[in-house]
Amino acid sequence: MPKIERFDPASLTRETSLTEIYRGLRSEVKEQPFNLIIGGVWAATVALNVSFSTATPSSIAQSARALAETGIGFAASILGFLLAGFTIFATMSKTDLLVGLATHSEKKGRSSYLKLGYFSLIEVFIDYVFFVVICLALRLLCIPHSGFAHLINLVDHALGAKSFLCKVALWFVSSGFLWIVLKLKSFIFNIYHLVMTSVRWEVEKTLNQRADEYVDDVLKVATADEFNIDLPTLPLSIDVITEAFERRGYLTEPRRPSDKLHVFRDPVIDDSPDG
Repeated sequence: MPKIERFDPASLTRETSLTEIYRGLRSEVKEQPFNLIIGGVWAATVALNVSFSTATPSSIAQSARALAETGIGFAASILGFLLAGFTIFATMSKTDLLVGLATHSEKKGRSSYLKLGYFSLIEVFIDYVFFVVICLALRLLCIPHSGFAHLINLVDHALGAKSFLCKVALWFVSSGFLWIVLKLKSFIFNIYHLVMTSVRWEVEKTLNQRADEYVDDVLKVATADEFNIDLPTLPLSIDVITEAFERRGYLTEPRRPSDKLHVFRDPVIDDSPDG
């Protein structure tokens, strides 16, 4: 993974509110196609169902309130587990791993792996909180004989929109319910990916240390800037050994079928003013 040139530590705390975090993740985190397809198909199915429903507006509103109450309980309970898991993961992550992820990015111009990983987790929290707020508003405001219900009746007398508003409320809660389940799936995968990334980081760090020790031993006994090493004698993979030589200004190329690794001094470094 490429390292970020001229890394600015202040970029880690650039966002000062949840709104700025959401704006940042919208431009960085791409929604999974599976979620978009399944969510879109389900939303269209629910829209057809409520559009052709022959139930009365009062019955539809009652169904929306009941589903909103269920949604509040479900989302709030899952949100608690998500927060606990996120806290445990964040506190147990090693500092050198976080620093490494913060200074590397997938490609130039994008945020670091650290911010992308945490953006993907925070996005799930934002979706859950938004869903709970909407369900709570429907549950508290859309109760019989309330001021909001009276306002809807007045609008209905003027525009005939009561049935439409009740159907929209039922559609939103029904569609949102599946969406937060899909986001829960994404959260589980993102946690798994971050854990595997931390394990991979530790393994690669250990392998690089062993490769550096091997290369240092080889260079100590080397009598020239160009030599061959038998491939079967390499203690690690050829890619890891090659990277270790490159960190010390050497280039490598395998020579087959002789099973030799040709090592030579990088001419660009030798020709540089500081070489």
